Amino acid sequence: MSIALHAIFYYLDRFSYKIGVIVLVIANLLLMGHLARRLTLRRSAPVVILVMAPVFFQLRFYHDPILSYYYLMQLGLMFTQLSVIFFMESFRKSRIFYTVLAVLGYLLTLMIYEAFYPFCLIYAVVAYNHVERGPGQISKIVEYSLPFLGIALLNLGISVAVRIYFHTTYE
Repeated sequence: MSIALHAIFYYLDRFSYKIGVIVLVIANLLLMGHLARRLTLRRSAPVVILVMAPVFFQLRFYHDPILSYYYLMQLGLMFTQLSVIFFMESFRKSRIFYTVLAVLGYLLTLMIYEAFYPFCLIYAVVAYNHVERGPGQISKIVEYSLPFLGIALLNLGISVAVRIYFHTTYE
């Protein structure tokens, strides 16, 4: 999928590309604020996110993490946040529908960049926050986060199989 994104955005002029990245960064900040409000149940959480975020921005001429990577980081974070929001919603409303949306969002994230494999652990933490305490709590957490671990392992397995079959080396 990253090759497809590269092909789509390759022909943008520099100004359009940078405006697109800035729009996605702002959208990610708004999503992060919404996610923070859902997690903390505080109305001030989005404001804290918007005020603190610029402290962590790194703008530089060489290997700029915000304006580089052909939208990979911005889209990866956006799909991850949407996936977590849908997963949290699955505990409140239609379990199957929102879980499918969450898994699809995480699958899109994995298809963009392989660095997001460990993010499957986020869903176990979110499930821990939403599962009732008591006997069977661990099994419920595993049950709820298993689709995300499964999709990560499946994607990793396909990647390894392709590399073995085609004798891919990094030398």
